[in-house]
Amino acid sequence: MSAILVSSARTLLLLAFASTFVVMIIVGSSLFVNYPASECVPFRSLFNTEPTRRDETCVDPYKLPGYLYIPDNDSYRLTSYVPFYDSLYDASDPSFTTYPWPGKSSPDLSDPHPEPEFLKLAPHSWMTDLVVHAKLVDAAANGQDHDASRLERLDKYLDWMRNKRVLMIADSVDRYMMVYFCQELGHSATVEARHTTAWCTIPHLNFTIYHWHLAGYYNYRPNWWWQATMQQVTFEDRYEKMFKRTLGDVVGGNGRAPDLILYQSGLWDQVTFAQKYAQEPDGGEFSSMNEQNRHKDRQLTWAELRFYMTRQKQFIRHVKGVFGNDTRLVYRSLTPHQQLDERDLMIMNMDRASRIVAHKEGVEVMDWARLVTGFSGQYKDHVHVNKGPMSWLYQNMLLSYVFRLAGGVENLGAIEHHPMSYQSELDPWLECHDVYVAQAVDNR
Repeated sequence: MSAILVSSARTLLLLAFASTFVVMIIVGSSLFVNYPASECVPFRSLFNTEPTRRDETCVDPYKLPGYLYIPDNDSYRLTSYVPFYDSLYDASDPSFTTYPWPGKSSPDLSDPHPEPEFLKLAPHSWMTDLVVHAKLVDAAANGQDHDASRLERLDKYLDWMRNKRVLMIADSVDRYMMVYFCQELGHSATVEARHTTAWCTIPHLNFTIYHWHLAGYYNYRPNWWWQATMQQVTFEDRYEKMFKRTLGDVVGGNGRAPDLILYQSGLWDQVTFAQKYAQEPDGGEFSSMNEQNRHKDRQLTWAELRFYMTRQKQFIRHVKGVFGNDTRLVYRSLTPHQQLDERDLMIMNMDRASRIVAHKEGVEVMDWARLVTGFSGQYKDHVHVNKGPMSWLYQNMLLSYVFRLAGGVENLGAIEHHPMSYQSELDPWLECHDVYVAQAVDNR
């Protein structure tokens, strides 16, 4: 990664961090260690040294080139993303690459499992911890035998999730991910009605994910709208008449905004643009192109691209107007259809546009779509990703943002700082925020 210069003002800010934080190093699945104060590494020391140290720390492993390790669908909870760090490139050559090959038969290249030294570099699986914790909580609540000391340690270890609120403003792809999250932990999500609002709460952590259904970025409700029961189409109208009443439920720790907002829109916009030309054959600037434009298997017209980009910018500013300019916003990159073809040209156009809007508006990117693309067998239908390896990956990616905003730092698969003792008025989210916003246009 190219060096990122840290301004003197930021350096002074980083020097102001207190030095009373705890570092945890986790290897593999070992979670339960002591936290001796004498061995603490100050949180500020991770950032206020040379720029190269900050470059190493401000790395989102899910954005790096890597390998999505999926043992099999039955063992999907072992799914891990293995980033390609230097240690892989510099590793000794495996024996099966010997030239000339001395064997009488072909080299055996059938082993699907990464070597342990590379697998341990995968981002930490918070979902693994949560599943164990949920089972222990349930056993304790039902008077069953359980490891009480392990439950106590996990309670402390996962305290950074407590009382957090995540808001998704998105379509049903993310709603399904929310539903699956609750199912993994033995709870059920509540869906008020189709295409409205939904939520999922983990009671023992008071952790809630709320979903506001976004019906695309269209700016009025056409009389040809294909969802007859959907009265509000624009995000402005949906906020005023549907979402606003839920504000008391979605507000997080600061009393003003959710702890994290994840947003995306594309599938509904694609249908809307196609429907417009199908339903209005005699009007519009592009009437001569209607035969082509009424289909979804095409690129956006330039006017559609400008419309989509501008309305998304208006959407972001509307959200900031509701919750504040410092709201932690993350754009979830757009997933293609189950079978990648010309239908996805619009999606690609919209995703590229969304990345530049995110970059300009100070928004980070959760690049789940880049890892999902091509795994058609992991879809439940032509647009929705199924429960399994990809939902497990999604949930771990989402939780990595919550861990970071709570003050956690992970590097090379190890937890360098755990937020359990984080005490500061400074916002840990901002430590790497500018780096990730700068990377919003990557992988486009």
